[in-house]
Amino acid sequence: MDASDDEVIAAAKMANAHDFIMELPENYKTTSSDKLSGGQKQRDNTSERIVQDALEKAKLGRTTIIIAHRLSTIRNVDLIITLANGRVVQYGTHNELMQEKGLYYELVTAQQQSEIDKKDEDNDDEIDP
Repeated sequence: MDASDDEVIAAAKMANAHDFIMELPENYKTTSSDKLSGGQKQRDNTSERIVQDALEKAKLGRTTIIIAHRLSTIRNVDLIITLANGRVVQYGTHNELMQEKGLYYELVTAQQQSEIDKKDEDNDDEIDP
């Protein structure tokens, strides 16, 4: 994708991410890392909420297709379609799919458990011997 700097900045502003990016050490040139400090993780959660709000505004009056790996980001959408091996295996709202206890339920619970395990690991790292 060949986006100009102006297009990238416009997209970041639309996603309410521009101010956050401007606070990074090298602004838009900052290389991201999966090693975040506690404060950065809190800002990351705040950023996620800001992005969610921006997505809500951007999709008003439109049909929007969201491909999500972090399933919490699609919890409140009108319709979730779960695919496996290129085929639709489930569709419905978050609550409907959770009640069915099918593939979507398995993915959500596995992701939640993974996040709990990661938090436990992070807490273990912060404990002094």
